[in-house]
Amino acid sequence: MFNNGGITSLGVAPNGNVYAANGQQSSSQYYIAKYDGTSWSRIFTASPIASNVHVDAKGTVYADNFYAFNMTTGSVTYNISKLTGTTWTQAGALDGNSVIIAMTSDKKGNLFAAGAFRDTNNNTYVAEYTSATTTAVVAGNYLDNNIKIYPNPTQNIVSIDIDATLIGTSYSVYDYTTAHSIVSGTLSDLHTSIDVEHLKAGIYLVQLGDNAKNAFKIMKK
Repeated sequence: MFNNGGITSLGVAPNGNVYAANGQQSSSQYYIAKYDGTSWSRIFTASPIASNVHVDAKGTVYADNFYAFNMTTGSVTYNISKLTGTTWTQAGALDGNSVIIAMTSDKKGNLFAAGAFRDTNNNTYVAEYTSATTTAVVAGNYLDNNIKIYPNPTQNIVSIDIDATLIGTSYSVYDYTTAHSIVSGTLSDLHTSIDVEHLKAGIYLVQLGDNAKNAFKIMKK
């Protein structure tokens, strides 16, 4: 299967499938291969390069450096695609101007990519692809895998429902404008109620643990 070129990255899905990137063929193309526990199969062939594969906690498979060529300007833009069933589709619109070197994701399924690409000020940057639907309106209950925060907006109480794996996690409520911690505590049960009646109307962040990615906006009426 990997008779030309080396393997540059591996990803393992929750179902046990193994994905490998950058097994180069003699035609100077690159491919992503999958091992299902019995045999390897090629699931994508790319040119000029597909050097990174990443599998997130939900089992979504991503491959880097899918590129588009602009016939008018002659420029090449690099992007990331994800595998849905048997079809690869572009994930977001990174439009990087150079190769992607690394990908990672958090437990919520948000994907992060870094590499040699730069912004208009020639600064390198880390790009984020949020797989969940986002809106400009801060409203609606959060139901994120094993975390539920509700109601939103709220007047008196914010409820947090978790599963047993998160018992013992700390929480803090921050003022969204000043970033000052107002209320804090520990999730000691599957259900926790936080009294926010004394807070003034506005937007706040409920953060679980010390990971800023687990900070959720709520609106106090």
